[in-house]
Amino acid sequence: MEQELGEVLRDQDALVAGGHLHGDGSSATPSVDEHQDWDDQIFAKECERDQESSGSRVVETWHVGNFAWYKLRQKQKYGHEAAVDTNRYKNAIAKHQMKNLVVLVQLTLDSSSVTVRRRGRHSTMRKRLPMHDEEKECETLYQALQADNGEFVKDVAESFGLPILQIDNRKDGREAMNQVLGEILLFVQQNYYRRVVDSS
Repeated sequence: MEQELGEVLRDQDALVAGGHLHGDGSSATPSVDEHQDWDDQIFAKECERDQESSGSRVVETWHVGNFAWYKLRQKQKYGHEAAVDTNRYKNAIAKHQMKNLVVLVQLTLDSSSVTVRRRGRHSTMRKRLPMHDEEKECETLYQALQADNGEFVKDVAESFGLPILQIDNRKDGREAMNQVLGEILLFVQQNYYRRVVDSS
């Protein structure tokens, strides 16, 4: 399991409330280029991790999720008319697909209230992503990472013929987690088998 790069690369001791909306999380008032530099860094590191990978792996967020964060930060800085570059993310996915079986798994929520509930129960979530206004900022993240990113995920899946699995991720607890993991493993096995059969 490879963690979300944004979480891996951030300085956890330097995070401030609302900083994730602008860059590496260390400042809520970034310079004009900070958010772009951070997303460029994430993108470059993700491509590097792709290049170095061998064998099966599960990658949290990956290019499809990184694009959603990049788009969110662009809008935070420049408004809803902000220009976003989808091609570099699509090209990276296409390049990785040339040597690997790629399947997309999207854990879906029906509202931001699920995240608010989980953050209320788990202090580690609040520490990893500090916020000023829990309900407002959770809704912003829900719209960016779930609702608004759906079209990009669908476009990527259709453009490259990628199998996609959407799983309802509203339930909490070990039993729910084990069920999600079971569905993912079955999905990957089925698509790996299809690939072997199609290429034989």
